Amino acid sequence: MGAVLEVRNLTTSFRIDNNYYAAVDNVSLDIYPNETIAIVGESGCGKSALALALMKLHDPLHTRISGDIFFMKKK
Repeated sequence: MGAVLEVRNLTTSFRIDNNYYAAVDNVSLDIYPNETIAIVGESGCGKSALALALMKLHDPLHTRISGDIFFMKKK
């Protein structure tokens, strides 16, 4: 069976003043059925930014997201 979640080249950038700063840079991953993963890292390394991008809960006025996210093969 294929991946439940596929992420390809995901980059999330936040706008501060008139500049964009990458919080997540070029992340790719696959999550398969019955698989458990953990996203770990230091404070401010982009864990929450990654989660918000995956759930499409980012602020579209101040956040730029590029890459592809497929859930159950749907973009």
